[in-house]
Amino acid sequence: MATVRVEREFTLIYAVWNTFINLLSQDEQVQCFRNAAAHLIPGGYFVVETPRPKAPGAVPGGDGPRLRLRTQ
Repeated sequence: MATVRVEREFTLIYAVWNTFINLLSQDEQVQCFRNAAAHLIPGGYFVVETPRPKAPGAVPGGDGPRLRLRTQ
């Protein structure tokens, strides 16, 4: 998913069920974001679902920060 190319653009690309954490290095993860961006139409979405690590003092069920990226 970090390097595969297809001859299409998409409105939505998603990596769910911990797929993204199978990219073991930060370089691979950045490459995946770049590859997804290259396949999105302007205004498209790249959704990544990953487990949230438990932080010391975290409130169970509490909402953490969210990151929203949009292509131009």
